[in-house]
Amino acid sequence: MDMFLLSMTILCVLFGSSVTLITSKGCVGKRYLFPYSYTSPAFKDQIYFTPSKGGPRTLILDGSVGKVPRLQVSKASIYLTDLTEEDNGVFSISYGHDYPLAYDVITLTVSVCTDSVTKTYGESYYCKIPRQAEFLDFAPHLSDTLPKVLWNSSDPQTSLGGRGQVRGDSWEIISATQEDSGYYDFRGKDRKLLSRTLIKVEGKILRNEKYVGEVLIIRYPSADSAWTVDVKLEEERKYINLVNAGIVVTESNPEARAFNGRVHLLHDGMQITLLETRDSGTYTFKDPQNNLGLIVLLEVQPAPTSPKAPLSALLIFGIVVGYISLTVICFCCAWKCFEKWRSSDNAQAAHQTETALPVYYHNQNQSSGQSHSYQPVPLGAYGDTAAYSFEPPDYDTVMNSLQPEVEPLGGQGGTPAPSLGSDCLSSDPGPRFELTGLTGPSAPPLSSDSTACGVYSSDKLNYLSGAL
Repeated sequence: MDMFLLSMTILCVLFGSSVTLITSKGCVGKRYLFPYSYTSPAFKDQIYFTPSKGGPRTLILDGSVGKVPRLQVSKASIYLTDLTEEDNGVFSISYGHDYPLAYDVITLTVSVCTDSVTKTYGESYYCKIPRQAEFLDFAPHLSDTLPKVLWNSSDPQTSLGGRGQVRGDSWEIISATQEDSGYYDFRGKDRKLLSRTLIKVEGKILRNEKYVGEVLIIRYPSADSAWTVDVKLEEERKYINLVNAGIVVTESNPEARAFNGRVHLLHDGMQITLLETRDSGTYTFKDPQNNLGLIVLLEVQPAPTSPKAPLSALLIFGIVVGYISLTVICFCCAWKCFEKWRSSDNAQAAHQTETALPVYYHNQNQSSGQSHSYQPVPLGAYGDTAAYSFEPPDYDTVMNSLQPEVEPLGGQGGTPAPSLGSDCLSSDPGPRFELTGLTGPSAPPLSSDSTACGVYSSDKLNYLSGAL
């Protein structure tokens, strides 16, 4: 018997030395997740719970089977839901049913944990209602007032008229303000605390940089309120009131006379004109309930003296104007040249139209060295008769005129050019070729007094006729 007790003592000491005690903390209303080594199906033993305030040890897990409703068991995890302060205690493990001893492995401390949420003025807040919650209490932040019941599951009329409301399984606050800042506690039966949330509502912060002489325009957080605007200048220690409940008070407030005539109200905001460096400071906007909705940090800097920006704009303007002017000048020059060229062509065409076709005279005496000459005959040169028309010479005549000039036989001298008369134009308007030197009754007499109209005489033709 003594040997058995000694063996069990040694076994417990050796086995207990391999067990690590875990210290964990939990929050009221949250859940506690057990270590993975105690997760089924690997774990086949039992887990017991012993309350810290005293009480019997309770079996909560047997292998893969949970023994309490709040213990959720799956193949991936084991966790205890909806923690309360009564869950403070120790979790022990018994390895198999043959061992009467249980070894403490987890010490759990549950306390009220506060979830902190920060919202900006005008934002909305949503939170899920715990499954076991029956009440929602609200206590203002940094206030000694007693909590107020905002929601009661058994009395829906409780939440009517308040800022928050229940929608489905969630609690929501629309357009939060500083009045909504505080602690929200969900409680179950017997007023047990299930969860606590601290909501902080702050004013929106904007930073703005302006230059001297510019205009500052600030939009209200909401356009349906008569806002009060105060400013704390950098050189001052207290706030100066500029707008009181939607009314400009710069004239009546001696401390705000520096802004007199420069503060103007808009339908959804305000503006300050002709800014000065001394206007730099912090501007606050509060609604009629004195809730801070907006903070504007303004810094007014001296106007820039560098001429780079104006010169750059002037340079760009000059380039554009120069380019346009050059384009217009080039277009005008090109158009002027085109008009001049077209006028020249029209004048030349008119001159050619007014000029008559020339009449050619071929000298009969080629040996005298006289050259061929022509004189232009204007239209209507022969009185009232019809205009002169020229008929091109015969092909044989042209070919004969290209032959070398030869002195005609018999030493015949040059015959004067026939004179043109108005009678011949009426009989035969075209030129006629006749051979000289041929005898016969059909040959017309050749004399200087004879007249010919449109007759082309040539020594070359006479020579050829003599040879024949």
